[in-house]
Amino acid sequence: MMKDLRFWPLASLCSVLLWLAVAAFWPTIFETPSRVVAPHQRGESGGHAMGEGRTLFERALSAGSMQAARGDYAAAEHQIASALRKAERLGESDQRLGIALESLARVYAAQTRYAEAEPLLKRAVVIGENTWGPGNLKLGVLLSRLAQVQLMQGQAARAQEVYERALALVETHHAGNRIFTAAILHELGIALHAQGKDGAAEPIVRRALGLREATLGPNHADVAISLNNLAVLLRSRRDYPAAEVLYRRAVDALARTELPGGSAHPYLANILESYAVLLRETGRAAEADAAEARAKAIKAR
Repeated sequence: MMKDLRFWPLASLCSVLLWLAVAAFWPTIFETPSRVVAPHQRGESGGHAMGEGRTLFERALSAGSMQAARGDYAAAEHQIASALRKAERLGESDQRLGIALESLARVYAAQTRYAEAEPLLKRAVVIGENTWGPGNLKLGVLLSRLAQVQLMQGQAARAQEVYERALALVETHHAGNRIFTAAILHELGIALHAQGKDGAAEPIVRRALGLREATLGPNHADVAISLNNLAVLLRSRRDYPAAEVLYRRAVDALARTELPGGSAHPYLANILESYAVLLRETGRAAEADAAEARAKAIKAR
């Protein structure tokens, strides 16, 4: 059974996986269309069919991407679906098909239409494998995106398998990329926790925390999120003193992370609510009330 994941933030600031929440920051990981088509195929000044198709594809994709960035997902879906229909004619080995599949999956995911995003990402993964080979970092990013939409549908066991595949890829071929490794570990820990595998999740979460602290410093928001997740695991086995130390560190770190306009980091409310559970479980109702009130004030801003 899926565990309560309210206190386990999935996205994080430094993660290249921050594409489910904010459409404007979603990077396309395939090459740009202008690099896919050879110069002699473009036909930009003439009437060559390949050049015309490329131009129509790029126009539709560009329009859809801008509409998605503005949050107009209905218009974005219309444009990107048009680009996808054009790309389908080019065959499964053409990167433009991968671009369109991934882009449409992003639009679906932004609307929590994860079941529709999943098959598109699966096809994009196959294209990525054929285009880049099995060790390319971009394939690891795409695998992680697929695992995310599976996790958001409650398919934690499937997500675990895909995250483990992405982790093996990055550890084998890109061991120096500690930020991405930590991001995969972070989400793998969530997939394990969702299945009740807290014993397996704890070393994974500890490793993610260690990598983030070493890379980002002790007061970074991603470190605070990892501190929170480890605290949830320790709290679940009633190691309250150790969990409380982690909660306090996470709250202190996020309290120092002001967003533009002076607003508090949105994950601070989640962490305060999670900390309040510990406070109630240890008989400190007044402190729990104060933490919950602070969380409510942050959400109201």
